[in-house]
Amino acid sequence: MKSVKQSFKLITLSRPYSWIKNLFIFIPLFFAKDLFVDHKFIKVTLAFVVFCITASSVYIINDIFDKEQDQKHDLKKDRPLASGAVSTTTAILTFVGLLIIDIVIIYFFIPQIAWLVGLYFILNILYSGYLKHIPVLDLLMVSSFYFIRIMVGGIAADVLISHWLLICIIFISLFLIVGKRLAEFNRDEKRTVLLQYSRNFLNKTLIVLAFLVVIFYTLYSLFVLKSNFEIFSIFLVAMGIMRYLFLAFTTHRAEYPEKILITDKILFSIIFVWILVIYFIIYLHV
Repeated sequence: MKSVKQSFKLITLSRPYSWIKNLFIFIPLFFAKDLFVDHKFIKVTLAFVVFCITASSVYIINDIFDKEQDQKHDLKKDRPLASGAVSTTTAILTFVGLLIIDIVIIYFFIPQIAWLVGLYFILNILYSGYLKHIPVLDLLMVSSFYFIRIMVGGIAADVLISHWLLICIIFISLFLIVGKRLAEFNRDEKRTVLLQYSRNFLNKTLIVLAFLVVIFYTLYSLFVLKSNFEIFSIFLVAMGIMRYLFLAFTTHRAEYPEKILITDKILFSIIFVWILVIYFIIYLHV
């Protein structure tokens, strides 16, 4: 029973709920109309697994760095390391084990993404140790992680990625990150970098990014999708952005965007319908 509880704590330490962000890796494959090409789908799925393992190893390192700060946070104090449920030694051993699994999968199956995974890992370590304390740069760094995910998906699937799509991803990721910072800013206990921000700056930046997401997605739809039903996908994106803005301004839930995307029924429904519309546009040529 004790070993089961310990295993559960280690799984919690890996933050599996955050793996949803790695679904971005499938975006290039999906929009390239190659989702049902078996060998490409397998490669991208392996890249997804690699990124989930890499992300979990980074989260472990991040929790080790932030252990003392997390102990003072009203929510993060319950994390396995901060609460003392998992020792630092066990966390380090888990990190090493995940790293070995990652290296094996990359070496034997998808060596072409090795440099990007390595870059992602190094940037995350730099971010956790130093860069996350620098205002604005911390936002751009996290956004770059989404950009890397898209590049990994494209390279693993061996497909070209539209520049319009990349621009949309950059602004969407910044939008989610600023929403997260705004939710964190409203808490009594703030991370160091938030002390250098102001609520006014975050509010206005979030609105500007919301505008840019809708504008550039509209341009992408007009110049790339070119469908009779593109207006519906644009409308759904605008609805999703407005719903997220509402949650960011009226609740603390935007602090964990990877959770809010699947736990908020309205937002989840909008995203689900949007995926269906895009599927019909791209794969059925409507």
